[in-house]
Amino acid sequence: GGYTWVPAVHAQRQQDDLLSFFMQNRVLQYSAVTRLGIADAAAHLGAAFPDDLPLRTAFVGAEVATLADSTVEEAVSSSSWTDLTPLLPAVLAPEDVTELLNRLPSVGHLSSAAASKAGPGGGGGIPSGFVHGGAVVSAGFVSEAAGRLDGVAREAAQEQVRRRTAPPPAAVDSTPAGSTPVKGKSPAAAAAVDSDDDDDWGKGSKGKKGKGGKGGKGGKVSAKKGKAAQSTPEPKGSGKGSKKGGAGQQQDPADVAATLLSTSALADHISQWYPAMDACSGLAEELAARLRSGALAAFQDAVHNHFVAGGEARRRAR
Repeated sequence: GGYTWVPAVHAQRQQDDLLSFFMQNRVLQYSAVTRLGIADAAAHLGAAFPDDLPLRTAFVGAEVATLADSTVEEAVSSSSWTDLTPLLPAVLAPEDVTELLNRLPSVGHLSSAAASKAGPGGGGGIPSGFVHGGAVVSAGFVSEAAGRLDGVAREAAQEQVRRRTAPPPAAVDSTPAGSTPVKGKSPAAAAAVDSDDDDDWGKGSKGKKGKGGKGGKGGKVSAKKGKAAQSTPEPKGSGKGSKKGGAGQQQDPADVAATLLSTSALADHISQWYPAMDACSGLAEELAARLRSGALAAFQDAVHNHFVAGGEARRRAR
C-alpha cells in the first residue's frame, strides 16, 4: 500500500514552529506535539526547555509558576485568599491547575503556616490553609472565618437559651378577680420554679417531676393531682415543650445545632461576608464543611456554660 512521505526539512519546520509558539505563549498542549508524530511530548519539550514545567496535559513556562507562587505568598502574608485562575493559561485542564499549584512552595507550606490569630474553631487549634480548584485559602483567612462562625454559633445558642428560659404566657397573672390564688404558687413563683428546670433542656419529656401537671390554669390544684402528674410520664410534645408554645422549643441542642449550623447555612454566612467567593464554585461550601465541627463545638459549649452558670447562681441564691 501507499504511504505519506513528509520531507525531513518540513517536519523540522513544524517542530520549530511549535517551539516558537511555546516561547511566545509560554504554554503548549501535548496534543499539538503528538500530532507531529512525537510520542513523548513532555520529554521532547523538557529536553528543549529544561527550566520549564511539564504538567499532566500541557507544558508551561517557569514564570507562570513564579507569578502564581508570589501571589499565594502575598495572600498568606495578608491572611487572605486568592483565585489564581485569571493568572493561569486558559488552556490548562483542571488536573494541570491542581498539579501546578501543588508544586508551588507557598502552597506546600499551607498546612504548616501559622495563622495570624489562634483559630477559635476546630478545638482551639490553628487551622490550615487549603487549595480549592484554582483558589488558595491561607491559614490566616481560615482562622478569621472560623472566628466569625464561632460567633454565629454562640448567638444561635443564646437565642435557643432565651427561648427556653423565656416566661410562658401562662405566667401572666390571670387569676379571676375575687378568687384565691394557689398558695405559694403565684404566676411569678411558677416562672421562677420553671427557670430552675433549665438544666433539663435536651432531656426530652422526662424533665423535672410534676411539670406535666401544670398548665398555667388559675384555679387550685389538689395535692393528689400533683402526685399523679409526678408519677405519670409526660407524653411526647406535652409538659414544658407544649407549655412554652410547642415541642420544637424543647428540641435537644444537638438537633437545633444540626439545623441552624448545617453546612449550607454556614456557607450562606460565608458568602455574605465574602461575596467574591461566589466566583469560585463550591469554595464557600468547602470552607463551611471544614469549619462546621468547630461551630458545633462552640454551640454546645455556649449552651453548657449557660446552664452551669445558671445552676451556680441558683445554688448561691438558696
